[in-house]
Amino acid sequence: MKKPRIRPALIFKVFIALFMLGAIYLIVQNFVSRSRLKPKVPVVESKIAEQKVETTEKIQHFQLRKGKLHLEVRAARHYIGQDGLYHLEGDVQLTFPGRADGEDIVLEAREIVHDRENAFFRMLGAASMKAGDLRVESESLEYQTEQETLRTDFPVRFFSDRISGSAKKAVYRAVPQRLILREEVDLRVTTASDPSRIVQIQGDELDYLHTRAAGTIRGDARIDSEGSFARASLIRFELFADKENLKSIFMQGDAHIVMVEQGEADPEDTQQRADRFERRELRAQKIVVRAWHSSQTIRSLEAEGKCYMRQEEPGGEFIEIEAERLDIDFNRKGGLKELQAKGRVTMAEQRGGESRTVRGGTLSLKGRNQVLRVESGDESRARIKAGDYEIEADSLDIRLDSRNLTAAGGINVILTSPQAEKPAIGFFGGGGSVFIKADDMRYSGENRRFLFTGDVKVWQGKETLMTQEMTILRELGRLTCSKGVETHITVNPKDEEEYELEITAETLDYRPDDRQLNYTGEVTVKVETARLKADRLNIHLSEKDNKIQSLLAQGEVRITRELYEARGQEAVFDLEKETIILKGNPILTHQQKGRVRGDKLTFYLADDRIVVENRGRERSETIIKK
Repeated sequence: MKKPRIRPALIFKVFIALFMLGAIYLIVQNFVSRSRLKPKVPVVESKIAEQKVETTEKIQHFQLRKGKLHLEVRAARHYIGQDGLYHLEGDVQLTFPGRADGEDIVLEAREIVHDRENAFFRMLGAASMKAGDLRVESESLEYQTEQETLRTDFPVRFFSDRISGSAKKAVYRAVPQRLILREEVDLRVTTASDPSRIVQIQGDELDYLHTRAAGTIRGDARIDSEGSFARASLIRFELFADKENLKSIFMQGDAHIVMVEQGEADPEDTQQRADRFERRELRAQKIVVRAWHSSQTIRSLEAEGKCYMRQEEPGGEFIEIEAERLDIDFNRKGGLKELQAKGRVTMAEQRGGESRTVRGGTLSLKGRNQVLRVESGDESRARIKAGDYEIEADSLDIRLDSRNLTAAGGINVILTSPQAEKPAIGFFGGGGSVFIKADDMRYSGENRRFLFTGDVKVWQGKETLMTQEMTILRELGRLTCSKGVETHITVNPKDEEEYELEITAETLDYRPDDRQLNYTGEVTVKVETARLKADRLNIHLSEKDNKIQSLLAQGEVRITRELYEARGQEAVFDLEKETIILKGNPILTHQQKGRVRGDKLTFYLADDRIVVENRGRERSETIIKK
C-alpha cells in the first residue's frame, strides 16, 4: 500500500480557511450582540433621496456600559433623517437609570432626535423630563448626556410634590438635581394639611436645588402668601424636608416683608392678646426669616442695614423701630419672645391714647416680663420722650404693660409746659421747661409719678433746686423733696435789680392747688446780707404768673444781718415791698449796742433800715443802719 504523501501547501490552505471561518463567526456574533443593544439603522449613504430611510418600527432598545444598563429606548418608529441625525417617533421614552442622584431620568416626547454617539437628545412636541418626583415640561427640551444637563429656550413648566412653577427658559442639571429657571419665574408651594394655602414665589431667575428643596431667586424676587409678602433683589429660601412649609428665607437688597395676621386670637390667652398684631412690616438691606416646623408661624427674624419695622395692632395702636440690626424671636403662637435692636435705635409707640419715642444704642425686650431695656451706645444715649417729659440716661427699663419706667446713670429729664388745664410745672417762675439731673429715677405710669434719687438737681431758667430725693406727681403738679433740699430763686421786685433767695431745709412740699411751697426742718433763707432761720417756711405764689409773692417763716425764727440778730415766732418776707416783718415777741440784738424788744420788727432791705414797733408807746423806736 502506497503511503499518503503529506502536502504542506494543502495543510496551510486548510489552516487559513479555518482561521477565516473563526474570524467571520466572531464578527457575526459581535454584530448580533451589538444589534440587540442599539437601534438597527441602515448605513447612512452620502446622498439620501427621501427624508425617511429604512424606518424601523416598534423600537425597544437597551444599552449597557460596564455591565450595567446605561440607556433604555422605547419608540414607535426609528429612522435617519436628511439632517443626518437619528429620529425616534411615536410615544418616545428614554430612560437613563440612576442618573439624578440615584433617581432615573426619563425623557418623553412625540419625537426625539439624537446623534450617532448619543451625546444629545432633542425632544420635540409635548416634551418632558422626569427625575424622581420632579417633572419638567415644554414644547422643546434638549438633554446632553455627558454634562447630564437638560435645556430649553421655550416656555417651561415643572411639577413636584407640593411645588410647581413656570418660566420662559430652563436648565436642569442631574447632579446635583438643580433646576435653573429664567424670565418670568413663577412657583407655587402648597401644603398637605391645607392645600388651599398657597405660597407664590416669583422673580427673574430661580436656582432651585430639588433634593434640598432650596432655591435662590434673583431680580425683583418676591414671595406672596394670603396677603403677606416678601420683596428683595435676591431671595434664598429652603423648605422643610417634608416640603410642608418654608423653613427659612434669606433676603438681600432693599428687602421688604409684610405679614398680615390671619384668624382670631384666643380671648383666654393673655400673652397672645398682648402680642397680637394686625400687620407687621419690616424693611432692611438683609433679612433672614425662620419658621417653626409644621406651623405657619415665624420662629425668628434677623435684619441688618437701615432696618425699619412697624407693627400695627388692634385699635389703631402701633410700634415703629429703626436700627442698624434687628433680631426677633417668636413663640409657636406667634407671640413675641425676645427682641434686640442695635445701632442708633429709635422706637416710636402709640398705645392707650399716648405716644412716646425711645432712642438709644441698643434696645431689648423679653416677651414674658414685657420689659423694654434701652442702653446707651457710642453715638447715642438712652432716651425716651412721652407726653410732656423727656428722659435721657445710661440705661432705661420700660414696662410695656404698666408703662412704668426705671432710669439709671447720668439722668437728664426735661418737663415741658403742660396744657392750660393742667397744673403748672414751674414752682419757681411758672414759665418754660424744667430740667432735672439725677443718679437714678423711677416713673409710675399708673399715677404718673416721678421719683428721683441720688444727687438731684433741678433748674428752670435761673432758678435751681438740689436734693437727695424728689417726687413729682404730674397729674397734680405736686412736688416733694426729702433728705435735704436747697433752692436758689431769682427775685426781680418792681422790675428793678435782681437778687437771689437761697433756701435750704430738710424737706420741701409743693402743692399747686394751694399755690404754696412748704419747707420744713432747719429752714434757712439767705437774701443779700440777711439770713433767716426757722422751723417752717411757706412760700406763697401769685395766681397770675405763679411767681413768688411772699414768704412766711414760723417756729423759732431768727434773722441775722451783719451785727444784728432778731428772734421771734413768725416772719413775713414781702418781695414787692422788700421787707421782712418779724412778730411773736421779737427781740433785736446788736452785738455791741445790746437788745431791743417790741411787738413788731421790720427790716427794710432796700435802705438798710430796721424799725421796731411797740403798741403801748406813743412812738416807735426806729433804728437806721449806716
